[in-house]
Amino acid sequence: MGNKLERQNQHQKRLKSKIKRFEKRGWSIAGLQKELAYCTGEADRATFDTGHNAGDIKAQEKFLGLKLKRRQGLQE
Repeated sequence: MGNKLERQNQHQKRLKSKIKRFEKRGWSIAGLQKELAYCTGEADRATFDTGHNAGDIKAQEKFLGLKLKRRQGLQE
């Protein structure tokens, strides 16, 4: 399978060949170029908040409920 660096290089090679193929056929290559920029480190990927940070009401209520149970258990 190779180490991480070899896999990353292989991914970049495949993207570059795919870009050439798409250009030859006249297809859009915007997404492929964006992915190549992410791989080479030229651009940062967008971050997405998940779970508690995203403002998930259910997750927040569950977290607060567990926190309250712990506090009550420690006080008794």
